[in-house]
Amino acid sequence: MIIKKIKINNFKKFKDETTIEFNDDFNIIIGNNESGKSTILQAIELVLSGSQARIDSIGLENIFNNEVIDTFMNGEKEYKNLPEIYIELYLNDTGNPDLNGNNNTEKIMCDGLYLKISPNDEFSKEIYEILEKKNFAFPFEYYKCEFKKFSDFPFNNYNRPIHYVVIDNSNISNEYFMKEYISNLYCAYADLSLKNQYNNDFRKLKKDFEENNLKELNEKVPEINFGLSTHTKYSLENNLTIYEQGINIQNKGSGNQCILKIKSSIDKCAENIDIILIEEPENHLSDMNMKKMLVDIINNKSKQTFITTHNSVICSRLNLKKLIALGEGNNVITSDFKKIDKDTADFFIKCPSYNILNFILSKKVILVEGAAEYILMEKFYKIINRKNPNEDEVNIISVSGLSFERYLKIAQALNIEVAVLTDNDHDYENNITKKYAKYIGDKIKVYSDSNNDRHTFEVCLYEDNKDLFENKMELTISSDKLKFMINNKAESAYRILKELENSKITIKIPNYIKDALEWIKL
Repeated sequence: MIIKKIKINNFKKFKDETTIEFNDDFNIIIGNNESGKSTILQAIELVLSGSQARIDSIGLENIFNNEVIDTFMNGEKEYKNLPEIYIELYLNDTGNPDLNGNNNTEKIMCDGLYLKISPNDEFSKEIYEILEKKNFAFPFEYYKCEFKKFSDFPFNNYNRPIHYVVIDNSNISNEYFMKEYISNLYCAYADLSLKNQYNNDFRKLKKDFEENNLKELNEKVPEINFGLSTHTKYSLENNLTIYEQGINIQNKGSGNQCILKIKSSIDKCAENIDIILIEEPENHLSDMNMKKMLVDIINNKSKQTFITTHNSVICSRLNLKKLIALGEGNNVITSDFKKIDKDTADFFIKCPSYNILNFILSKKVILVEGAAEYILMEKFYKIINRKNPNEDEVNIISVSGLSFERYLKIAQALNIEVAVLTDNDHDYENNITKKYAKYIGDKIKVYSDSNNDRHTFEVCLYEDNKDLFENKMELTISSDKLKFMINNKAESAYRILKELENSKITIKIPNYIKDALEWIKL
């Protein structure tokens, strides 16, 4: 089964109706902190769970959009105005008539599931009485949760139509979340009939233990008997764990726990799992283990996978075209990554791309060639614009030898403002004017010195500050200062920066850089 799209309303940060379309294989959900990445995964999980208990454990006050509650409390407090939550999952054509119907907000015939949280009309009298009071708390206690298929047939945790597993590496050290993971994996493999059989066998084992093993002890104790608890926390499901090579998963290190959880979830033999939800898989993993994990995920395209991440390598290796970006405001969803051409996406799969996520999530970017420009550019920005670049929501990113054009193709697809600072390499006409003509527009500008003799950043900086470097700055003991700057680009840039920060010397910034920094600010 495949989730084609989700519709969310009034759930956490998503106040207004929000629709997100998904890929059949990988869905990499990105965004800055508090953008709603985890909320999307939680919304999917809650619908698939069919579990009232799961919602109760979170609390309605923690999943309702705060703004919609405030609007109700500050407006006309009438029963008809009470807000509702709905989350709809539109599925592919499963061939299951139980899932098919038009009981959805679009009123179209298709397969799907939904969760609706609304006032319980059975308590309408009590709700009306609360609303008539001068000061009252929002009546969450009188709400009901409905888990239904688009056919209008209900479902619950015991007969949920889609099997899924949640892998949350951010909480891997928490015993509760580890138990929850084991339980979810157990439910994915064991159908209701098998679970019933296991539970019955487990109760019989406990009864046999009481009657046989505890018999001698109980004969010694007057009036009372020792026995095994029947409380739900001592049930079979809550006592299960996972072993690998004889070692309990909970006794393994965090990194190994992460790897085992992911491998066991995407194992091809786990045919009963339809959906995999992974929260920040990079947590607790070394770079090498993260790459091993990615190989496992990439090699398993049979299961639809949803991943939240802050990691550029995960984004690029799983294909930039599979990204879904969440913005800072309500309902700001960017799915324009499909516009990125296949060749560019394939390029970043193979090339080092540790800054690509930073680039994608930026509003304004200054792209520079290498370490030398990167080291000095923030200081230059402060000198020109009298503030830090982050105050103007400007990111400075080094392409580190990669092609500017690859980044510009992404910028065009995503409408990112970009100022490119590059060398003319002795041929301004061909290397700048002609090369970047198809990219330059209102959102993209390319800056370089037009004088072919001033062919690189170091030459421009030296020529504009010859007296400074020769007589006032202890850049190097070498007599040829320019040669040192060209041959030791990063080191010389660092020394220049330290001099600028620790003394009152003044540096002249080359005009093409000045122009770029002034433009990107506007």
